[in-house]
Amino acid sequence: MPHELDGLVAMVSFNEQALSGAVKDFQDEDWLHRPGGANHALWVVGHIAVYRREWLRKLKVNEDPLDWEEQFTMGSAPGTTATDPAPRVLLDDIALSGQSLHKHLPTLLPEQLAEPHGLAFPKFAPTLSGFCQFMLWHESYHVGQVGLIRRVRGLEGLA
Repeated sequence: MPHELDGLVAMVSFNEQALSGAVKDFQDEDWLHRPGGANHALWVVGHIAVYRREWLRKLKVNEDPLDWEEQFTMGSAPGTTATDPAPRVLLDDIALSGQSLHKHLPTLLPEQLAEPHGLAFPKFAPTLSGFCQFMLWHESYHVGQVGLIRRVRGLEGLA
């Protein structure tokens, strides 16, 4: 029987593939380019990693905070390679979080998905199911930002 979040689980993998493609040939300067003063790709990828970890924490999967997480939370300022982890560290963390999401999302029961998530945001999606859907949208938005940074840097598009 299909699970309510089957499509969402598939999109987690799609986002990982899209992100990997978007950064596959980035050079150091591409990671730190800030078009129009926007966040650079390293910050965006770190932000994706942090919020995947937050998503897992909300699912009650033990994800101990890592020392670099605060550098990529909402409202933080993009740093430099001297203070940020290497891109590979962040991409590997995203892949590990993806494996955990693949494992845990399909185990959620309908009653659990219908429970309030208990957070101040997103209010428009008050259940755990809505929270999961919002988190995927949030991630997809940021994957698109990395794709745009790729094009701004003069690299070939992915689609």
